[in-house]
Amino acid sequence: MDEQVKAGLRTLIPIEQKYIEEEPRVSKQLLLHNFNRVRRCIMFLINTGCFINSCFEWDSPQRSICAFVLFVIVVWNFELYMIPLALLLPLVWNYILIASGKDTRQDMQAVEDLLEDEDEDFDKDDKDPKPGPWEDSSDKNHILEDILASWHFEWIRAMVDSERKGFMNKLYAIQDVCISVQNALDEVASYGERIKNTFNWTVPFLSWLAIVAFGAATILIYYIPLRYIVLAWGVNKFTKKLRDPYTIDNNELLDFLSRVPSDVQVVQYRELKLDPNPSPNKKKKNNPG
Repeated sequence: MDEQVKAGLRTLIPIEQKYIEEEPRVSKQLLLHNFNRVRRCIMFLINTGCFINSCFEWDSPQRSICAFVLFVIVVWNFELYMIPLALLLPLVWNYILIASGKDTRQDMQAVEDLLEDEDEDFDKDDKDPKPGPWEDSSDKNHILEDILASWHFEWIRAMVDSERKGFMNKLYAIQDVCISVQNALDEVASYGERIKNTFNWTVPFLSWLAIVAFGAATILIYYIPLRYIVLAWGVNKFTKKLRDPYTIDNNELLDFLSRVPSDVQVVQYRELKLDPNPSPNKKKKNNPG
């Protein structure tokens, strides 16, 4: 029990920083995949907005009547403690569905296939590197250097080198922009997927922690006036540096979400199992001959 409490408290502190990381690489498939992940998150919000708007448009009279009655009841009886309570209900509902055998979690096969294709592309690039469009072959470089050396046109050599350096710098700048966009899309999509995976019980321990947090927040707000809660939060925030000057300011919610795996991490960290009947596509991948 003590270990579980310590593990739960550890989710509210910043995650340990990795000082040795793999060098980021530009991948067209990864960039497109990250874009599609962000697109799925945005489409979920758009579909939710369309569903709410359909209640106002009376596309379905039965749905609109139920939404109207629910709106009147909630607004008339609204209390602040209902906000964490409303977040607690989807967790309980998904747990009931999973316990009854109705797993609503989506299949990760598409993400797994994409990661396998990316690994194959990276291995192919490592084994058989191709010169970039800005790079000349070694033979052409030797011929060009011999001509310049024979003509003793040092100013031509300097001009070519400066133009080449300028062109290379532009390409490196474009590559840095692509990597930044690729990483930004991955970060936005990861946070959306982590919120989803918290509510659909991808990691049961973290979902139980969310239930405990929402339940405690509901009880706390129900019995303690809001001004006292805000006052306690403000006093803690203002005096944190006075009590511990070396403390690192952090956001507990983001620290918790950093422990929840995204869809890509779910596939990467999933336990490997032997497949007795591999698909024909995987057989071709494993046995190219």
